[in-house]
Amino acid sequence: MFAVVGGRRLVAVLAGGVLAVSLSGQPGVADSFVTTDGGFPPCVYNLSILDGGSGAPRPAATFSDPFTAPRAQDWCSQNTGTASILTTPTGMELSIPATLQSHLSDQKPPLVGDNAELLPFVSFDPGMTMATRIKVPDGAQLKGTTGWGLSNRNFNPKRVELAWFAWWGPNGPVSNALAPVLNVLNTTFFNTTDPIGFFIMVKRADEDQIRLQRLDPALLNEFHSYGIKLSTDKVDFFIDEESVGSFDNPPQGEGKFLNGQRSPLLFQTWIDAKPWPLPLVPEIDDRGFVNYMTGYHQGPIESTSLAYP
Repeated sequence: MFAVVGGRRLVAVLAGGVLAVSLSGQPGVADSFVTTDGGFPPCVYNLSILDGGSGAPRPAATFSDPFTAPRAQDWCSQNTGTASILTTPTGMELSIPATLQSHLSDQKPPLVGDNAELLPFVSFDPGMTMATRIKVPDGAQLKGTTGWGLSNRNFNPKRVELAWFAWWGPNGPVSNALAPVLNVLNTTFFNTTDPIGFFIMVKRADEDQIRLQRLDPALLNEFHSYGIKLSTDKVDFFIDEESVGSFDNPPQGEGKFLNGQRSPLLFQTWIDAKPWPLPLVPEIDDRGFVNYMTGYHQGPIESTSLAYP
């Protein structure tokens, strides 16, 4: 996810304090949630932690995975804090715990706060379609964020590109306490003063703001197929093969890393407990959440379904 990185040392100290206070006096509570990367290798930053990326992305290609067994050769995980990625006979589960189950020992400043995230090595180009099948039960109660779609995972706000479905819910005690700061950041980075809800989000490199379109958050509770069709002149969004939005000036994989290397688009899915756009501060939540996925595919527009499977 894109990040605001200014003042990260101060924020990291604050974040550690938030978690320490949240977990103090709770012996044994944190032992009930098991942190695991699901057998996937950790994603490697392209140049630095400020650059993002997934290490060495491969060229765009037709690609499919039913998520019934971990394919470490095709995916990497970017977990922070206490988080779990599991492959089950019915699909993938990305999980974060309630704050009181979070392990303070898992927190590695400056990337503190709980986040489960999965990225493929193969990239995605205009002229392609992707689809995945996902649900996040009670997702509209999540005080952090969860989402799925396309991003170049570039942490520079100007260079970042994205076209995804996302629940944006920074409405917990930490985000409420930081509301004056978040209000300024939200009006800077989004074309709305109230970016809390379930959205389509789109941004092209060098655009100043992320464009939003609201969706019904009740969709999160049940499995739906989410499709994205990316052309050179527009990006179209689908739920269960029905059009739910279209934007011109779409992302094209034009962002650059700090070393000048192109940062291509790729699929990204995550769930976290963070009050974005302050990713270095953990949010406090009284329950855990799971992002369930039953598969993913991508390929040429002409031959790739907008629904999975």
